Amino acid sequence: MNNQFNPFEPLSNKLKKIEEKLSEQNKLLTEIHERSSPPPSNSVRYICKAEAASTAGVSLSTIDNWRRAKKISSYKFDSAVRFMYDEFIEFLASQKKAS
Repeated sequence: MNNQFNPFEPLSNKLKKIEEKLSEQNKLLTEIHERSSPPPSNSVRYICKAEAASTAGVSLSTIDNWRRAKKISSYKFDSAVRFMYDEFIEFLASQKKAS
C-alpha cells in the first residue's frame, strides 16, 4: 500500500482556497474599477469646491474669492456648489498665460 501521509497536503488545500478568494476579489476590483472609470468625453463633469481647490493648488477661500469676483462660473445643485471641470481648467490655463 502506498498510503503515505503528505504533510504539505493541508497547506496546499489552504493555498488553493486563498487563491480562489483572491481571484474573486480581483474580479470584484476589476468591476469596481470599470464602473468608476472617467465619464465619456461627451458628458459634463462637475467638481466640488474642495476638488477645485486641490486641482488649482489653492485654498478653499481662494475658490470663494474667484466665485465672488465672477472669475469662475459656479452651478448650484440644491445647496451644493459645483464647477464645470472643463471651464475650470480653461480658467486655470488662462491664468498661466496672464502671469
